[in-house]
Amino acid sequence: MVLASLFALAIGLILLIKGSDFVATHGSKIAKSLGTSEFTIGVTLVAFATSLPELAVVVGGALVGATDISIGTIIGSNIVNIALIIGLVAFLIPIPTNENYRHKELLLLAATFAFFFLLTDGLDLIEGLVLVVIGSLTFTPLRRKGPVGVAWAHIQQLWKRANVIDVGIVLVGIFMVILGAALTIEHTIQISHTLGIPEIMIATLIIALGTSLPELATSLVAAIRHHPGLSLGNIIGSNIANIMILGIAAIISPISAMATTLPIDFFFLILITGTFVVLVRFRERIPRIGGVFLLCLYIFFALSQALV
Repeated sequence: MVLASLFALAIGLILLIKGSDFVATHGSKIAKSLGTSEFTIGVTLVAFATSLPELAVVVGGALVGATDISIGTIIGSNIVNIALIIGLVAFLIPIPTNENYRHKELLLLAATFAFFFLLTDGLDLIEGLVLVVIGSLTFTPLRRKGPVGVAWAHIQQLWKRANVIDVGIVLVGIFMVILGAALTIEHTIQISHTLGIPEIMIATLIIALGTSLPELATSLVAAIRHHPGLSLGNIIGSNIANIMILGIAAIISPISAMATTLPIDFFFLILITGTFVVLVRFRERIPRIGGVFLLCLYIFFALSQALV
């Protein structure tokens, strides 16, 4: 029974990853033909495409009342995105942080994290709406300023110029993500009940890592090809998208899991997010030593979960 559930969980994660890869690859192909910058593509289209697994799992969990899976996936995903992915990218190639990256969405991202850290009693409809609004406002400057604003105008024309094959593959990818999310949620619950492991722990470690593989693959490939801007933009956009996803889940079904989440999760999320914001905001680049420090934080986080 457990082996069958583990196999089904693996299939679900594969569908999530491959489906989001289809969306990101072919969506980016269309966007690049419109002349958008790598940072803009990363912080918008690729970020949302690679966040599709989180969206599917979190919303699916909310629909079936498995809010522990929802909150665990978001916490774990944001930790993986910053500590593991940015850590690896910075270790391979120091990431420059020019003015385009030091946008106020970084500070707003930190403020939003601080907001829901305080909601230890959970998230209800109103608080979920607040998260969605804050996340939406974060992207408002992207629509109005500089080359990013121009890129946004181009993206609005995407469907007018899109290749039919690319659109079809994107739709297939979305279907795969939805199916993968259903398998992931169902069999996570089964494994949790069979082994007596809290759902939130499975979500924080296993599901979060699995749903973050698209971000990992996209960012590492970008770094290897010497396009660290896409990596940083992808992670910033994905984490902001995750905030909105958490709000959507709370709107669908109130989340009480925050009261049962281990305090150590919040500690690491605050520490890792704060470190990332400081590195991006106040340094000209994220150095290799910064990447090593972030990787060490992720290792400590994973060990803390395994030892609880």
